[in-house]
Amino acid sequence: MSRFGPLLVAGRPVIGVMMDENTSRGGQLYETSKAYFRAISLAGGLPVGLTYDPATPDFAEQTCHGLVVCGGRVRFPDHWYQAGRTSGSPPSERIDVEVALVPRWMATGRPYLGICHGMQVLAATHGAKLSPALRLDVPDALVHDTADACHPVSVVEGSLLHRLTGASVLTVNSLHSEAVMEISASLSVSARAPDGIIEAVEVIGHRFALGVQWHPERLADTGQSHTGQSHTGQTQTGQTQTGQTQTGQSEPQAVRDGAMVLFSALIDAARLGF
Repeated sequence: MSRFGPLLVAGRPVIGVMMDENTSRGGQLYETSKAYFRAISLAGGLPVGLTYDPATPDFAEQTCHGLVVCGGRVRFPDHWYQAGRTSGSPPSERIDVEVALVPRWMATGRPYLGICHGMQVLAATHGAKLSPALRLDVPDALVHDTADACHPVSVVEGSLLHRLTGASVLTVNSLHSEAVMEISASLSVSARAPDGIIEAVEVIGHRFALGVQWHPERLADTGQSHTGQSHTGQTQTGQTQTGQTQTGQSEPQAVRDGAMVLFSALIDAARLGF
């Protein structure tokens, strides 16, 4: 690390990726999808996995230009939930590291992208309250916790997410059983599902601190075949029913490019060094 901040590696900004673990099988292995790493690499960054060592916040601050906190299924602290609620998810030492890491990272001003669990961590460390069981608390909510399910989200005009995507509606692959229910004065909502559930948040006053409840890394992965189709028959990139976008791209390519926007924006922000 120079006096100007972390050094680029082969001209690429280093992006720390908070590792997940196999909590459903005892938490003895780090277990994180390669899709996060591929998306960062495709966007021009150098992804580096962050472990649960107590020194990880120091390492990230000294070496990383950007931070991605990925999805996961772990028990959050009780005070992160609405009054009287607790989580039934498995415990993990991951939370101890994230509780130490995220506030320090925010103080650096460097870009943060939280995905699913990572959005909830961003929100809760800024005073939001969560539901540990969305289906129980909001019985008439859309299905948010089934693999390969998708639904539209309405993007708030003027938000960071709106500026990055240029879209007022996105079709997303939301996969979560917990949800952000109440935000604090430090946060603003960037997107909501049709049932009103918060699907994206950002930190007010921070140039790039964004959390999304869906999984853009899965759509950016070239091995995915998600259609990205909305209820109106169009994708976020203008997909028509002919199988071609208005720009002439094939549907899978258009979906991949749309999902890559967030990772590309993260890398651009990391290069600026703010």
